[in-house]
Amino acid sequence: MGEKKRRLTLSKQFIRDNPICCYCGAPSETVDEMPPRAMFLGRQWPEGMQFPACIKCNKGRGAIDAIVSLHVKGGEVRDEYLDTEGFKKLWRDIHKRYPDATPKLAESREEQQKVWESAGFPAASRLVLPNLASMISSKKTVDLLQVFLLRLLQAIYYREQSAILPLNHLACVSFRTNATFMKAGSFDDLASTMVQGLPMSRPTKRGNTDLTEQFHYRWGRMPDESVFCYCAKFGTAFVAFAFSAPEEFFYRHSLKPTIKMDGTFIQA
Repeated sequence: MGEKKRRLTLSKQFIRDNPICCYCGAPSETVDEMPPRAMFLGRQWPEGMQFPACIKCNKGRGAIDAIVSLHVKGGEVRDEYLDTEGFKKLWRDIHKRYPDATPKLAESREEQQKVWESAGFPAASRLVLPNLASMISSKKTVDLLQVFLLRLLQAIYYREQSAILPLNHLACVSFRTNATFMKAGSFDDLASTMVQGLPMSRPTKRGNTDLTEQFHYRWGRMPDESVFCYCAKFGTAFVAFAFSAPEEFFYRHSLKPTIKMDGTFIQA
């Protein structure tokens, strides 16, 4: 059996075993990879991170997956995970296909200096931080990243709870890039402290390849309040946090939700 046919057979089997879309509850028709495979070196993404999705929920997600992958590759600072050529190719592809969502690259030294200074980088860090420090993201880019974090919340809930995240819940999603952490000194130390704050964890690997250094998450829940949350670390690019809860939970605790389960943003 050829590789393409084998994958198609596995996808059909997966859909039969998981007949409901993990995002909206409609019948599943496709297999969604979350986080996107393009984010990882050699396109090796973690086992168990594929999810059933209907065509409506999975269609048109190319811009979101591409933007996430661009930020992860662009924010990497460790030599063993650097993929400069992959970053440049991905940026060109995004610029061609999704021009309104493409972050601007600060290519000249003067532009880079302004971006670094506005981000508050220590002078020494400017020598080692690569592409993410030189990207100027638009509101469209930030919106796509937040939709991705919601989608990841729904996927992790499905994986860990074997159920669909209630569609009447609201969510709060947030992320911090390495710019934020470098202001305080060390990305790895501070980011790892955040991720370790939640009780439950699963290894991320593909066969014998450990992928924890590229993507790792922890999760937790408050059953009495119907609250579910995760904190995820994407290499050295950014750390994300998201949680969902019934609407009354937010108002009872004077919290502001940012997004609905269908990806609609909630105005402040």
